[in-house]
Parts: sequence; structure tokens; C-alpha cells
Amino acid sequence: MGEPTAAIGNDTDDEWVGVLRARRVRFDGTELQRSEIPFTVPARSTTRIVLPSTLVDVGDAGSEVLVADADDARATWYFAEPRDSALPAQDLEVVSQPAPGGTEVTVTARAFARDVTLLVDKVSPDAQADSALHTLLPGESVVIRVRHDGASLGADDLRDPRVLRTANQLVSA
Repeated sequence: MGEPTAAIGNDTDDEWVGVLRARRVRFDGTELQRSEIPFTVPARSTTRIVLPSTLVDVGDAGSEVLVADADDARATWYFAEPRDSALPAQDLEVVSQPAPGGTEVTVTARAFARDVTLLVDKVSPDAQADSALHTLLPGESVVIRVRHDGASLGADDLRDPRVLRTANQLVSA
């Protein structure tokens, strides 16, 4: 394996100055290694940051993930394929509330959740989620806005395992 590298892209007209927080984390949420690296990305360009090799000195490839956060952006890198991972059973909390033009859905992970996605068209044929494939560490949440006509979508319908999907389900199936 070559040097672990994070690429940070800036597609705005302004310079992006921030801190990249890179962590190697067990699926149970235990942080094993951390590095915080300041960066500057000029407007409309990409900067590559070499990460410390300690971030990829994996102890258990099937139960660890490399997580890199910069402001609202997150990237993950896995040391094993999903089928070779010790992903826990899906354990997510779902709260929904009416929002203009649809429903706002908050999904909170009680256990590590890889690639959280709402297949909302199974609940309402015209529904469209504004994002998908979120990876959440235990205790983290994501807000997904769902555009649709009619009444707000209920949390019970949205937590149905045919609607609320993760890679965890595929591994445990």
C-alpha cells in the first residue's frame, strides 16, 4: 500500500481553510488513532494531504474504519470488503417531522451504520430523498430531507427494513 492520502476538493470561488480530522475507529466507536491536519485549498482546486501511517496500521481489518472529516464533508475508507467485515446488526432510531414540501427525517445510529439510505419511494411513489449512503458512528445522526406530495411520512413506515437500508443488513443477511 502506498502512502495514505486524503484529497480535498474545493469547487467554490473562495479559498477553503480548515482542519482535516482523520481517525481510525473501531465499529463500536472506540477511537484508535487520530490526526488533525490544517489545510488550505485554493478556489476551484484540489489539495492532497499525506496522512500519518499510524492511521492505517490496522489491528482488525474487519472491524475498523478510517474516517476523515473536514467541516461538513466526510470520507470513509475500509480495510475490508463488506462481506469480510464484522458490521453490527442494524440499530437505528428514526424520527420524522413535517417540513415544507415533504418530511424531515433524522436517523441516529445506536451502533455503527455503513451506507444508511432511505428507499422512500417504497412508502410514497413520488418521494425523493435529498441524500443517501451516510456512514454513522455510534451516537451520530444525519438529517435527510424527503420531497413528496401529501401528508408527512411516518417514522414507523420509514424505519421498515425494506425502506431504511444499510450495508449492515447485507452482511447480516
